[in-house]
Amino acid sequence: MIRHTKTPLPSGQPLTAERWPLLRTAVAGTGLALLLAACGGGDAPPAPSSAASPPLPSSVYAERCAPDNPDAPPPQRTGSRATEMAWLRAMLQERYLWSEDLPALDLRDVRYQGTPGAPVDHATAMDRWFGDLIRPGGSTDRDPFSYRVNVTAAQASMAGEEAGWGLNVVALPTEPPRVFVTWVDPQGPAAGSGLRRGDELLALDDAPLVSSDPALRQKMEERLQGPAVGDSATFTVQRPEGPLTRRLVAARFDTQPVPLVSVLGAEQGQTEPVGYMLFNDFNAPAQAALKQAFEQLAAAQVRDLVLDLRYNPGGLGFIASQLAYMVAGSSTTGKTFNQPRRNAARMATAASDVMPFLTKTCEEGDERCERGQPLPSLQLRRLFVLTGPGTCSASELLINGLRGVDVEVVQIGGTTCGKPYGFEGVNNCGSATFAIEVQARNAKGFGDYTAGFQPGGNGPTGLPGCEALDDLTHALGDPAEGLLATALSFRATGQCPSQAAPLQGARASAASAFRPLRRPAALDLSKPGASVRPR
Repeated sequence: MIRHTKTPLPSGQPLTAERWPLLRTAVAGTGLALLLAACGGGDAPPAPSSAASPPLPSSVYAERCAPDNPDAPPPQRTGSRATEMAWLRAMLQERYLWSEDLPALDLRDVRYQGTPGAPVDHATAMDRWFGDLIRPGGSTDRDPFSYRVNVTAAQASMAGEEAGWGLNVVALPTEPPRVFVTWVDPQGPAAGSGLRRGDELLALDDAPLVSSDPALRQKMEERLQGPAVGDSATFTVQRPEGPLTRRLVAARFDTQPVPLVSVLGAEQGQTEPVGYMLFNDFNAPAQAALKQAFEQLAAAQVRDLVLDLRYNPGGLGFIASQLAYMVAGSSTTGKTFNQPRRNAARMATAASDVMPFLTKTCEEGDERCERGQPLPSLQLRRLFVLTGPGTCSASELLINGLRGVDVEVVQIGGTTCGKPYGFEGVNNCGSATFAIEVQARNAKGFGDYTAGFQPGGNGPTGLPGCEALDDLTHALGDPAEGLLATALSFRATGQCPSQAAPLQGARASAASAFRPLRRPAALDLSKPGASVRPR
């Protein structure tokens, strides 16, 4: 697993490299960081009095933070809430994919500044400002993905560090919903306590998850998704043999992006070797983990690969390019993996950032990944993918990129989340803003998959394959598990089984309609370089 140093990032700049071949590293950006920090000094412009459209570039307002911003470093709290809001508006004008649609809002409005009798805290004000800019009227029809988060958390996530319970959960959208564990990270607290795939969560600290109160459900979801390190809770779960309680303490741990690789042979009913790989995260450590996994599969001379992406929320786009090459090999030589679309101003001025299929690892200081290690390849013309509503971002980028060069992708499971958009986290005053900046497009120019890719579907987003249930009664990688069994059956017969592997009772209906309680990862469509520093 690759280790990463949390080097401070340049003020107001993307947390990832912006374009190929000009890659920025945190070390190379140190001088720029100092220059931008100096903008908050004696020559800084006055804070804006209104914010229809700040006439100055975002760099002018960078790191001039509000005194009541708890996430900003104290030396940078020399500005005001207005300067932070002006920076956010100006940055979106420069980078947001739909920048021409940003509304004219007044940052002096009491919705953001409050009144002496009804103050508005800083975090709430900034969240309201961001939401009102990109989702006028509260509509998420076009952009349900953009968000802001503490920059430390963003860096840790892309470096392969997780802080939490160490489990993935999904909810059956009944009234009230039912919540099930789908995956337990081997390194996390949940695994240490004995929780496992298929457990139904009943309560946290004796507060039931099955409440019909929407506010209470939202609070419980937040506790499940975002506990702070050191938080503790008693989990009550239901198993066939009865209820079970376990006390968990949230901790920080390294995730395993490729926790399972196997070769299915004669003992599993296969006439020739078939590879299976569970791939859970397109983060920085995935580069080394995928290389090792494909070396194992290549040594076994697998004739097909089943890539399990059902819980993969995405992440670094260049990892998807490397993965696509390791699947298809020499047939991708000289071809385009992704050609992103940006807003009109950036398309007119930016250098070409077309991403090729990457054939080598990317190491620190190797801006074009020319000195990295050659990647192995299976030289396949077909890939089986296991998907669900939690298959997002770079996972869909992989599917789309392979289809762009006529590699057949057979899809088993459920429709993917539909996220052809990418963003580069931009750091300012202790927060990273992930606002949609690019739309992914493959070598054929296709990138309109906002409704997701559908197994056995029609039209440009329909893929060959079968709908199948996420089978929580079997372990992942078990040839009898519903999705994998369906893939193996389709591979043998070219047809979908008459019905999915049988599930038991409520678990069957739950697995067919799960809503992941996990945010899709930020799809970074920049060129390599992100691997050598966290976002």
